[in-house]
Amino acid sequence: MTKEQWILALEAAGSEKLRPYELKLTQLAVSGPAQETEAALREILNSDASETARYNAFYCLNILLRRSKDYPRLDEIIRTYGQSFRRHITFKHLVALYQLQSDSFYDYDELLNSTYRDAELFSDNAGFVHLFADVFVTICEKSGRSGMEPYLQEWQDEAMEKVNAAIDLDPSYAKYYCTKARILLLSGDYSHAEANINKAIGLEDSHRQDYFLRISGYQYYKLMIQMERRLLQILEDREKGKTREGKTGSGFGGLQPYRGSEPYVFISYSHRDIPAVARILWRLRENGVRFWFDEGIEPNAEWLEEIGRRIRDCAAFALFISGHSVVSRNVRNEIYSATEVRALRPVCYYLEETELSPGMELQLGAHRPILAYFDGEEEAVRKLIAALPDSVKEARG
Repeated sequence: MTKEQWILALEAAGSEKLRPYELKLTQLAVSGPAQETEAALREILNSDASETARYNAFYCLNILLRRSKDYPRLDEIIRTYGQSFRRHITFKHLVALYQLQSDSFYDYDELLNSTYRDAELFSDNAGFVHLFADVFVTICEKSGRSGMEPYLQEWQDEAMEKVNAAIDLDPSYAKYYCTKARILLLSGDYSHAEANINKAIGLEDSHRQDYFLRISGYQYYKLMIQMERRLLQILEDREKGKTREGKTGSGFGGLQPYRGSEPYVFISYSHRDIPAVARILWRLRENGVRFWFDEGIEPNAEWLEEIGRRIRDCAAFALFISGHSVVSRNVRNEIYSATEVRALRPVCYYLEETELSPGMELQLGAHRPILAYFDGEEEAVRKLIAALPDSVKEARG
């Protein structure tokens, strides 16, 4: 393209607030030989072209240099032109992507708060919504098992909510499923993590210039999922001397939700509590209780819509209460839907001693708590089964 054609194309990219803006600029950035494209963009960036054309050239250069992983030159253009373009609403987004992918130093808390605010502000733009989830899981991976705990407690549920929202907005974009798999891996939900990685591998665009690089990244995480699952199994075998096939580990170990048309219990819980919840759900299954939990959502399903449908159709609502679940936005939304929309009285199973907020006490109303930390799990599960309606239990001969 000539310089004039480049300027016209850059000026036609549309609103910075919308996802098509980034997609159009990405197409421009990878439309020709990298060296020629970079030279054309730099010429426009240093010309007397309009502010829109110059900033969009800067944006394209960011895309081009990130894809080639040329972070020294990317750092150079951000430092050189950052002051001029700082007022643009997507500028912080570009800086966050650079910091995340270049492995440069950054303030974890500041980046989490900044990308979360942008995800809330641009809630209909999948790129902004996803970036917060990507930042969260990358920071957790960098922090290691001992250092990630504060970030898990504060941000894990929000990150899962945002990555699901990004998938709802753009269900064909492969990377979003990889990010979701990485978040699920943090909580030991191996089967769902691997399903999402496989989805990413199947969806990735083979025409992308960085296709093989992306696929190798997905394969790396798939291997990590498989290794962690196997390592956990080995450790449990050593501790217990034997392993109950398919029913151990931090994930649900193959446990599947009820999918039929008979009455069932909706299970509300925090993903941080999967190990404890999984043990109890296996006991419910052994006692003929039909239940549904979010392991039943396909990787490309509309997550919030599916949750809403399942609460609408359930015969009972069981809430697993812990320090994690009472601060989970997803759990709170489920409680609201069950108590306010359906007028269901939750069956409340306390995994640990937990103080409820005044608002949650009001939502739950007068309820008889099942205290696993006081009664012991054996007795608490017995009380849980007894508290559930007979309609959700298989007839025993």
